[in-house]
Amino acid sequence: MKEVAAFIVPPWVSRSVARALLGGSKLHGFRSGGGLRVLSMEGPFKGYGEHPHIADAMRILAEDLDAGGRAYADVYGPVHAHYLTGASEPADLLDARMLRGDTIDAAGRDDGITVEIRGYREHETPEDVVRAARSGIVTRWTDTRGVTFEARPCTFPNGEAGCSVKLVEVPVGMLRHRALMWRTVQRGHAGSLIDAIAAALVAMPREETQPLEERRP
Repeated sequence: MKEVAAFIVPPWVSRSVARALLGGSKLHGFRSGGGLRVLSMEGPFKGYGEHPHIADAMRILAEDLDAGGRAYADVYGPVHAHYLTGASEPADLLDARMLRGDTIDAAGRDDGITVEIRGYREHETPEDVVRAARSGIVTRWTDTRGVTFEARPCTFPNGEAGCSVKLVEVPVGMLRHRALMWRTVQRGHAGSLIDAIAAALVAMPREETQPLEERRP
């Protein structure tokens, strides 16, 4: 498997974006329906960038910020290619997260920059439970989120032994569908934008329970 590089942009790009964040603006990034990586800066300093890869989208955003903001029609076509779809292969670690539909938010703080990467995690049945079911053993267990499952042996149409899992019980207050897939956030904080992104990428994912309006940094 091809190794994915760390996220990196030219120093002037990270400085421009960081300056806007520390000046009170907020950054939000997402993958468009066509797969483009999109970055939008709102607040005292405004900018926008879209591109098949996130690093190039950030470079275009920084150009916008340095120019004091530009009209979309003045950028896409006259200055940069007007792509309709994003790349299907990631260029770096952050690009890989954007490719799968995760979002990124960033804001400045007195002591640096906070970055939050949001996505989803799915329930995964432990391998030892799967092996036990295939050998004919019924297993009931409770995961770290307090959700109880039960795995039973099953037989596929081709005669192969399999594992059938059902949801037994969820903690009080948890919606049943959130037992199988739930929102997560990874938060990084550092003195520079690049370091904050790097910290967020490796941070322990935490379950997201706040309302949308309270989530972004």
